[in-house]
Amino acid sequence: MLDRFSDDSYQARCACMRSSPFLVGTREHVEAVLADLAWRQIETGRWRCPVCFERARTEKPPPENKTKARKTVLLVEDDFDAREIYRATLQHAGYRVIEAPTLKDARSAVRAFVPDVVVLDCRLPDGDGLDLVNAWRDTKMGRVPVIVVSAHRERPDVDAAALAGADLFVPKPCPGNVLAAHIDRVITSGMPTRRVRAPT
Repeated sequence: MLDRFSDDSYQARCACMRSSPFLVGTREHVEAVLADLAWRQIETGRWRCPVCFERARTEKPPPENKTKARKTVLLVEDDFDAREIYRATLQHAGYRVIEAPTLKDARSAVRAFVPDVVVLDCRLPDGDGLDLVNAWRDTKMGRVPVIVVSAHRERPDVDAAALAGADLFVPKPCPGNVLAAHIDRVITSGMPTRRVRAPT
């Protein structure tokens, strides 16, 4: 999509999270530059980078996988754009996706069902996503793999995710297809998730 930062400053973002440089000028000028860079406009306001456009043009749709289609991902993410990208990519990969933009929504979701994997952002409007992992430790959710996807990639954040019991820490930006590959791996590994208790 084409994000407007000021009257004459724009940035294009593809669904794979690749970004163009900041471009200055009128919208028509910016779109002309993107076309020169081989970006393709797939609909009004939405652009696709050359890599994704070529992949979408040449790739065959994946065969239907009935086993994977039964797998459910709980996507706990407050950023609308990221949630939209991940949902579309994971659904295309054959997963059922339940979205929860807040801690409250995530708690309500797991009262109704147990997902096969949780994709979790740490910074949410109503608290720290890692509080969920700690709360789930000794419940039916305790053996569900948790993948933390966060823009906060400093060592203390990674350590906090590990101590809370997350199975994998993935820094943002994370393309949707890469996230799908991580989910495939944790679901098919067959290994029980580890829950490391933080020292008290």
